[in-house]
Amino acid sequence: MQFLKNSAFGVVLVLFAIVIASSWPLFRSDMFFTHDFVHGVRIAEMARALRDGHFPVRWSSNFGYGYGMPLFEFYAPLPFYVGSIFYLLGVPLLISSKLLFLLPNILTAMGAYLLGRKIGGVKGGLLAAAIITLAPYRGMNLFIRGAVSETWGIMSLIWVLYATVLTINKNTYGAVLLIVSMISLYLSHNLTVVIGLPFVTLWTLVWIWQESKVDNHSWRINWRTSLRHILILVWCHILSIGIASFYLLPLFSEKDFTKVESATTGGYFNYQLHFLYIRQLFRTEWGYGGSEWGPNDKLPFFLGYAQYLGLLVGFVATLFAGWKAFYKKEIQHHKNFWILSVAMFSVALALFMAVGKSQPLWDALSFMKYIQFPWRYYTVVIIFMGIAAALGIQHLPKKWSFAKTLLIVLLALSINWQYFRPENYLEDAKLLYYDDGTRVQTHMSGILPDYIPKTLAAGITPPQQLVTCEKIACEHLTIIQNLTAKKVFTLDLQKSEQVILSIAQYPGWKVKVNGQEQSISTTKDGLIAVLLPPGKHTVTVLFGSTPLRKLADTISLVSCIIFVGWIFWTKKNYDRN
Repeated sequence: MQFLKNSAFGVVLVLFAIVIASSWPLFRSDMFFTHDFVHGVRIAEMARALRDGHFPVRWSSNFGYGYGMPLFEFYAPLPFYVGSIFYLLGVPLLISSKLLFLLPNILTAMGAYLLGRKIGGVKGGLLAAAIITLAPYRGMNLFIRGAVSETWGIMSLIWVLYATVLTINKNTYGAVLLIVSMISLYLSHNLTVVIGLPFVTLWTLVWIWQESKVDNHSWRINWRTSLRHILILVWCHILSIGIASFYLLPLFSEKDFTKVESATTGGYFNYQLHFLYIRQLFRTEWGYGGSEWGPNDKLPFFLGYAQYLGLLVGFVATLFAGWKAFYKKEIQHHKNFWILSVAMFSVALALFMAVGKSQPLWDALSFMKYIQFPWRYYTVVIIFMGIAAALGIQHLPKKWSFAKTLLIVLLALSINWQYFRPENYLEDAKLLYYDDGTRVQTHMSGILPDYIPKTLAAGITPPQQLVTCEKIACEHLTIIQNLTAKKVFTLDLQKSEQVILSIAQYPGWKVKVNGQEQSISTTKDGLIAVLLPPGKHTVTVLFGSTPLRKLADTISLVSCIIFVGWIFWTKKNYDRN
């Protein structure tokens, strides 16, 4: 135990054990089955678009039954940008896909440790890392649901909380880390933004209040200090939104052009079917099915023995800190009491939002339907459980606190590793993890219909060719380019003819004939059609920007320039002082 207390190597060893316990199935040569198994294909489609020069990537050419769809305009792109970079660098597709599982485990353990250490020392860091990283809910997301984006969202939220504390404490690069963390959150899982930001706001306000108090004996604060904290945090959030605007603005403004509304909020995805019962929080059975109506879900919702023990430490510490602060009048316990209270309140409120008693609130707030599964509030539960334990361990007698820390960490390692394993492995990973565009069109498109353009006909079969003529065969047709966002072909028509492109109509597609933009129409199947006069023609089809996308891209570019300039300005002033 003394070795771990005083050795950085000991801390690294424990963190390494935590990462291995949460990642061990990833080191096998084969691949496991999860509910969402489209990660490899998303990486391949992202890589294909980047290779074709389409950036920022919005369009996938092979999804949508081969007619394309704006997948990455709506589906959080960051994990797949990362995966595609590995893939383009020559890393095999299967390994690139596994890295999407492994990286958030590593960064979650690191972020949780740093956050826990900031508020509770080394013991707090180890506790937070074990409780959060080895939470059974993360195991469910990784190895049952295959919810990569949500796992990246949890990881990002941890770093947002840590960077917020650093920024309030006037750490030189805390604000930079906060901006990067917020961008990661926006681009990883937008539902985690909706779920997590109210709790981040509460966390932030309490920290600002504590750091701005005139003294611990009163409620009065130094308004100048408080305003300075608020302004820098608001600046960070505005800049992060600005940089992520290329994704955020189209996400909210163009969703009505797709089938996402009906596909993601109705039927099975109606939130009313997925509230938890309190007894499910303590049911230890581990299943690999789906979320269902009632208390007998095939998905497991047990929070974990070590997690409950950590929460108990936090609860007892909250009572103890309150008694010390307000009854014994010991000044140093005031701050701990309020931070612990925020953590415990956040756990309680998030659990309330996951159970059926909160349904009137869900019904009253129309935007909540997009969350789909109330139990997604477990994201907040596990993070603030770790925070409560990290700060709470300080209030145990010092001669016991490290032993208790080690006990909880070992309990998490010895039991929770089993929650990070899949039900079964694929006999041939290439059946689901491939980059063949034709197979994406025929086998994967029906699995991922959410973002298909609204006008595309249901049940349409994959195209046989890029261009067809409505009445006669296109003569002397030559395909010059067939890229994700650009198609070029030549053809010779004897008479006026409507040419149909095997591309789903969606705002942004433009057709130029012999260099002149041509008006386009939409077929009954939802495809792009253009009327051409007789003669030889060179036709260029481009997926361009709408006015909204141009605005979004411009905001992102300007925000990036400001961010880089601000970093250099900050470093220059830091070096000078």
